[in-house]
Amino acid sequence: FTALENKIHIILNGHDHISFCLQIEDTILSSCGTLTSSDYLDLKGNTYNIINCYDKGFVEIERVYVRSRIKQIIGSFWINM
Repeated sequence: FTALENKIHIILNGHDHISFCLQIEDTILSSCGTLTSSDYLDLKGNTYNIINCYDKGFVEIERVYVRSRIKQIIGSFWINM
């Protein structure tokens, strides 16, 4: 996996219209939902992600619902910087 070999810490993706995140070793894969498309898979509507990076390698990813502005933490990770 090229991202692991090259020490890439965060990969952003967003084609599948569904938000999720996962960690493989020190690489986080973050997929956002869809900000404007009407082809969303989440029944609560359009979403986008906020990625918060803190000291010492702590990363927290939030999903935000556009219409209601509700935020949900969908991932909390530690990566070696």
